[in-house]
Amino acid sequence: MAYTKKTTVKTDNEVKEKIDDNVASVKETPTVKKYDKEDVIPCKSITNGKLLVDGEKSGILYRWADYGDVEDIEYQDLIYMIRAHRASVYRPRFIIQDEDFVAQHRDLKELYDSLYSIKDLKDILNLPVAQMRKAIEELPEGAFESIKGVAASMIHNGQYDSVKKIKVLDEIFDTKLLLTLAQE
Repeated sequence: MAYTKKTTVKTDNEVKEKIDDNVASVKETPTVKKYDKEDVIPCKSITNGKLLVDGEKSGILYRWADYGDVEDIEYQDLIYMIRAHRASVYRPRFIIQDEDFVAQHRDLKELYDSLYSIKDLKDILNLPVAQMRKAIEELPEGAFESIKGVAASMIHNGQYDSVKKIKVLDEIFDTKLLLTLAQE
């Protein structure tokens, strides 16, 4: 009895579908930024006056002269502060400015997104134009989206009618809020 090997021939379309599936699965995989322990991450003080924080892993004493100053903190020190639930991180005395780092720590991201109340955001919108622009550009992603919604509702309700400020908001948010004002 003779043995015959059975072979399956795939069409070009089947092969193309298999390649497309593999390419799609590669594209969907998010890349997570890796840090070495000595990598530095910028952190901005939100404390009035001098702020001193001890880096318990590295032994470095981090110093900020006043509110708004930025100091680089080593990754290993930040991770230790997060894992030990240090007050300087969770009752924030400084804000971590690296969005990739914050995104890797869900509880930290939730905290930062909740830091700004509606009153805080309205206070930012009432600043002089240059200060308002600077303050909005420094907001974390969650607060940035929130202030966009607050501004839109204030314009819609007639509580915000400064054309100069609305033009700046349109530039920052890439919106057309000024058209909303013109329609009313």
